[in-house]
Amino acid sequence: VRLISSESQSSRSLLNSSSSIFSNSSRSSWTEPRLLRGKIYFFTRKFGAAEQDLQKILEEDSSHPYAKLWLAKVIATDEKRLKEAAALLTELTDRNPDDVVAHYYLARCLEQTGEYGRAIVHYQHALGAEYHLSKAHLHLGTLLKAHKLEGRAAKHFRRVEQLSINKEDARKARQLLATEEASSEK
Repeated sequence: VRLISSESQSSRSLLNSSSSIFSNSSRSSWTEPRLLRGKIYFFTRKFGAAEQDLQKILEEDSSHPYAKLWLAKVIATDEKRLKEAAALLTELTDRNPDDVVAHYYLARCLEQTGEYGRAIVHYQHALGAEYHLSKAHLHLGTLLKAHKLEGRAAKHFRRVEQLSINKEDARKARQLLATEEASSEK
């Protein structure tokens, strides 16, 4: 228990010293560390501190998509501010319609505010990533197989089959798995 408490005190001390460093500097080079600290605050449920860090990033770069996404996630922890979070997420999805993560969180906000029709549309956009995920598994498996990493390749081919989004990809994956299994039996 003593070790945990001294590590916890050490962590708090580091976090407090980083607070003074970040707040005394307006250099944009602090964007990534500030973003990381904002995420740490989020995961440790220090939402006010997370919001401050993320707002600071957006003051320097109002279009920073990752800071905006995390700020929306922070704001969405307060049920009274779900529409504010949805507005930020809408900005993100309008700017980048392929941002499946933003679509997912926007759909969650809309669902919680009773806007079910819009929520369904954004959940469907978020699910659009599965097609690309299937393709990525197929191509990664093919690349791994070409580099004699058959075991790892097989895992990706099986994942394509499990996803079964694109029938042609699933057929190719089954075919590659079958040739892999046949060559390993020899």
